[in-house]
Amino acid sequence: MRIFIFISLVFLFNDVLIAQQEAAIWYFGNQAGLDFNSGEPVAITNSRMNAEAGCAVISDKTGQLQFYTDGNKIWDKEHQIMPNGFGLKGSQKLNQNTLIVPLSGSADIYYLFTVNADFDTIGMNYSVLDMRLNDSLGDVVMKNQLLSEGVVEKLTGARHCNGRDIWIVAHDRFDGYYSYLLSADSLNKTPVISRTGNNVRADIGYMKMSPASSRIAMPVNNSVTLVELCRFQNRTGKVFDPVRILPRDSVIYAYGIEFSPDSNLLYISTGGRQYKLWQYDITLETEQEINNSAKLIATGNNFALQLASNEKLYIAKENSNELNSILAPDKNAPDCDYRKNNIGLAGGLSLKGLPNFLPFYFYNPRIPAGGLCHGDTTFFSFPQYLNSDSLTWDFGDGSSPLTTKQIGNIHHLYPDASTYQLELLVHHCGISDTITRTANIQNPPVVFLGNDTTICGYCTIKLNGGDGMDDWLWQDGSRLQYYEVKNAGSYSVTVWKNGCTASDTIKISRGPVNVYMPNAFTPNGDGINDFFAPVIAEPLENYHLIIFNRSGKVIFESYNTNVGWDGYFRGKPENIGVYSWKIIYSVSQVQNYTENKKTGTVLLLR
Repeated sequence: MRIFIFISLVFLFNDVLIAQQEAAIWYFGNQAGLDFNSGEPVAITNSRMNAEAGCAVISDKTGQLQFYTDGNKIWDKEHQIMPNGFGLKGSQKLNQNTLIVPLSGSADIYYLFTVNADFDTIGMNYSVLDMRLNDSLGDVVMKNQLLSEGVVEKLTGARHCNGRDIWIVAHDRFDGYYSYLLSADSLNKTPVISRTGNNVRADIGYMKMSPASSRIAMPVNNSVTLVELCRFQNRTGKVFDPVRILPRDSVIYAYGIEFSPDSNLLYISTGGRQYKLWQYDITLETEQEINNSAKLIATGNNFALQLASNEKLYIAKENSNELNSILAPDKNAPDCDYRKNNIGLAGGLSLKGLPNFLPFYFYNPRIPAGGLCHGDTTFFSFPQYLNSDSLTWDFGDGSSPLTTKQIGNIHHLYPDASTYQLELLVHHCGISDTITRTANIQNPPVVFLGNDTTICGYCTIKLNGGDGMDDWLWQDGSRLQYYEVKNAGSYSVTVWKNGCTASDTIKISRGPVNVYMPNAFTPNGDGINDFFAPVIAEPLENYHLIIFNRSGKVIFESYNTNVGWDGYFRGKPENIGVYSWKIIYSVSQVQNYTENKKTGTVLLLR
């Protein structure tokens, strides 16, 4: 047993879903709401809020509502306006006007950040709420404290690499990102400023951080750039390495933006002449490759995009009693499974926006794997490697741990088919996260069609692809367990079981066709043995029968096995005696025809 000692805080994640209950309750639009505490969304109708776009809501770690806001007012968990919870400087003209951030180390103190449309004079402010006050319904103890006058309607957050502090990220009206650090001690009012060279349009679209706090996507919406995709360094708060996602139509803007749970895909809803929903593969290396990866998922009414704790993605529909959704956002389109109008709101009305949450509430790190068959080399990967200093892999089979900075696949050969417990230590900022997954190494299936064989000319043979397989695939696309062979040839099957595969091939040949020629016949008209013809079990190919008299003269020919000699030549009966015959015929032998010749004599009797 290996013991890893770290003088640090260690976080443990499993490869099963980790519910982030702080985002369990959603309030948005005109009195619309959803409850995710059961895992799937259930419509709730007790909201008092009518938010055209910007809004935010927070629950405690058990999923119990704390409060919600439209950026102007704050409603407590009993849906009453909180004392001093009005007159906040978050404009309802904005899409992303507010963000709720819990204070590290406290279950009761929350910071509420707001942005106003009049950024020159009002700008970005914060307020502080204490949930211990007002009979545990909360009160605003500090309100509308100015942070910056020069920001636009973009607010998101990220977890600091120390696992405790939180970055609040805003954007100015030019090309600058502003990262403010909220620690347990205080809010640092001096931002970390990063500039990327892309001036933004101030009035539309959502800025989003990836769940792993490693990438940020900003709707630029100018004539050159649709969205700017950047790296985020959660140790320093710096934004860098911008990649431009380009407009795809002449009049277009980005509105909703969201990352897939594994941060490999980016979703963008666009407006202009048409409303469209796109997916981009952001694992690709170059700007051109990312832009070329664009896949159109849907057209029509799709606005704000938001991940949920069930790892599905939900999409606001303007003036609708329903939401659209993407049920498998980690999968490439069309397998991402876009669904239209599949979430009802029980009378609530969706407008353009959805709640603005801290994205790391939806961080659920996993370790994708492949090659889980005994004898194959198993590979693992960790998509959220960004912002990590190194990775230590313990494969769970007694082999030595592997520490690497490698970002591609890690390969390992397991000794036996068994169940192994893999541990990945992600080292960052002086601490380590432990991520686990089970690796079930399966024995591959066994399939054997038999040895190459020869069958008789008129026989068939049934091949068995094996019992208990998950699937079969024969050479002609058939997917049944059994396959009936009627012709000579080469036949193959591939089988699957428990994610493992095996194949086999058999060659079938036809044996010689048995042709029996009688040695006598009696063409006397009694209906018995009146004709001389071959006795065969199946038709012959290229058949030719020739009869000769004693002088070698041809007196009869037939090209049909059903037409025999009746003992006549030119309408007159031939004499009793011995006559010679010759037959020529062909049979199929593995897609080639082999010619056969036979000769003999027959006695004609009357």
